[in-house]
Amino acid sequence: MIEALVSVIVPIYNAENFLENILIDISGQTYKKLEIILINDGSTDNSEAIIQKFAQNDNRIQVINISNGGPANARNTGIDVAQGEYIRFLDADDRIPKNSIEEMVKAYSYSKDIDLVIGNYITIPEKNLLTGENIKTGLVRHEEFLNIFVENIRSFYIGVPWNKLYKRNIIEQYHIRFDKNIMWCEDFLFNIEYYDKCSLFYMLYVENGIYNYYLRESSITHVIKKQDDKNMIKSIDLMRYNKAKAYCEKNEKGNIFELEWNCSNVYAELSELSKSNLNMSLAKRYKEFINILSDAKIYEYIYMKSLDTDIFMWKMLEYLVRRHRYKLTFIIFVIKGYMVTNMKKVTKVIKKKTKHYIPPNL
Repeated sequence: MIEALVSVIVPIYNAENFLENILIDISGQTYKKLEIILINDGSTDNSEAIIQKFAQNDNRIQVINISNGGPANARNTGIDVAQGEYIRFLDADDRIPKNSIEEMVKAYSYSKDIDLVIGNYITIPEKNLLTGENIKTGLVRHEEFLNIFVENIRSFYIGVPWNKLYKRNIIEQYHIRFDKNIMWCEDFLFNIEYYDKCSLFYMLYVENGIYNYYLRESSITHVIKKQDDKNMIKSIDLMRYNKAKAYCEKNEKGNIFELEWNCSNVYAELSELSKSNLNMSLAKRYKEFINILSDAKIYEYIYMKSLDTDIFMWKMLEYLVRRHRYKLTFIIFVIKGYMVTNMKKVTKVIKKKTKHYIPPNL
């Protein structure tokens, strides 16, 4: 495996309740050649004291205190001082497995021409997001990556920075930075600029993921949506729409961009509505389910998916929607969700019970 310096950049703002966990995770990584850059973004709680305690015990840690300017500005500050060949961005309120960075660096050893490694992650609690679980490990040319991008255009897997290992020379050569004037989706815009400069990707899958993403009410995404600043949300959404559209059109994917942009979350929305743990009645969930499926553009999208993929669920969904079998479709989604959830629980139990199993000598 290659031995290159990795710069780990962590923006920190009032994260005292979570900070020790992520710092323990980073310091305890199996890959040791790290430059750990902690950006204290004007915290007013006990975050700085926690950071300094860890810095005293690990000489790889560099602490930078700045006035509060948001995660984009904090990450840019980290980029400006980073010396590593590769850069990894992490959030202070999440976790990473101890082999996370090692697995990502190992991927670069398969080819010196790889420009970006993208890894799968898990959500806590479990949520119906594209986590990369079904994306096959291996090298992917830019042309093939474009299909993954446009088909999953609104997903965290594509948009976030924390499941990726970047090359610092690409970031510096093209002076790619996070837009510090916005508090949401600045990472999606950063990634599109970076994707545009890549020729070869490595899509990485490891059993327990390379990142644990915690869904918290205190996250910026949740806070912004609760603030109900519709004009700001609309403005930022237009920015990312224009950026994504320009990228797709430049690479001859403009013909399917609009449909994917407007409909790419449909499967996740249908799956979410089929769950019984939502705070709405079965009748209301079924009504919302029908409203989605009765939209003509949604059917156009489902029809396109049924032609472009061998996944049985898309083909079955197209058949049922074309025949307006909405009730049966809803029942199938409910059953499928129940089976998937319980199968994962069973799998976890089996893994736990067999983890330390020693087979008898035969």
